[in-house]
Amino acid sequence: MIFNLRTTLADVCRLSGHDGRRQCLSRLGVLFLLLTCLPSKAANFNFPGGLPSNCSGSYGNYTCGDLVLGAGDTLTIESGTVTTIRINGDLTTGDSSSINAGGSASILKLVVAGVTTLGAKSSVVSDITGVGVINIGDKNTVTGTLTTDNAAVNLGDKSNVTGSIFTRVTGVITIGNNSTVSGSLNTATGAINVGDGSTTGALISVSAGAITTGAASVTNGSISTGAGAVTTGAASKVSGSVTTSVGAITIGAGGTVGGKVNNLDTSTAGAVTVGDFGTITGVILTGAGAVTLGESAQAAGIATQDGAITVGTLSTVSGSLCTGNSGAITVGASSKVGGNVIT
Repeated sequence: MIFNLRTTLADVCRLSGHDGRRQCLSRLGVLFLLLTCLPSKAANFNFPGGLPSNCSGSYGNYTCGDLVLGAGDTLTIESGTVTTIRINGDLTTGDSSSINAGGSASILKLVVAGVTTLGAKSSVVSDITGVGVINIGDKNTVTGTLTTDNAAVNLGDKSNVTGSIFTRVTGVITIGNNSTVSGSLNTATGAINVGDGSTTGALISVSAGAITTGAASVTNGSISTGAGAVTTGAASKVSGSVTTSVGAITIGAGGTVGGKVNNLDTSTAGAVTVGDFGTITGVILTGAGAVTLGESAQAAGIATQDGAITVGTLSTVSGSLCTGNSGAITVGASSKVGGNVIT
């Protein structure tokens, strides 16, 4: 169509004079560029009625090679049948694309053998399970559980996941700034990083891995790691406890912890530092390591087996201060201790 139109107009231009022909051909070139640069129409793939060319299957079970959705493309599950799509390659979606929009994560499961990459402003309603990296762009919405065996999970800024995130064996989980994950973040061995202003459920690294949350972040649950440091940002909030078996714990200035910090029977080593104006609703415990409570901070009590305790000025400890085996205790000016001081 475009070639025929150009040919026809070119014939018309030949009938003009020299100058007129030059102007005509120039305008023709602009028109040709406009026609050839029009955006492509978004595709709508339907399961089972309109599958992508490299997908096959029926009755709720489908297999694809690489599954690629362009910008604005949609993939819908029309029948309402519980459906599994196995992708023997990568899953890639362009910006503003959608999968199972308006549906339920309970009826769709995506099983990906390769890398999953979701473009910005995309929407996916499905559990995603795989072995490769899962990359989710900015301003995305995912309803469902994200699981990978041995790779990282990366969530962009201002994105939302209604569900939990798992790396089964090893892999780092990174949440961007101002994002929300309604469920827990879980890794067997790997770090967890949560950006500034983001909200998540519990943060759990079972065997080993550092856990870091940004400024003004909210953790609706506890933070725990088998071995690794835990650092929460300034003005952050943790509704539960913060624990590590071996590793330092740092609560940022103005941060709050709704439970205790560490378990004396399992937290064998690691310093604990609470920033100025920090609040620990429960007690602070550590087997071996110093505990420092900043200025104008609060805690229910502090105990160490081996390690010094330092309480900053204008701070309040409602319970006792105790070093079991060794460690000096220092209480700053104008601070209050409601219980005993034992060393």
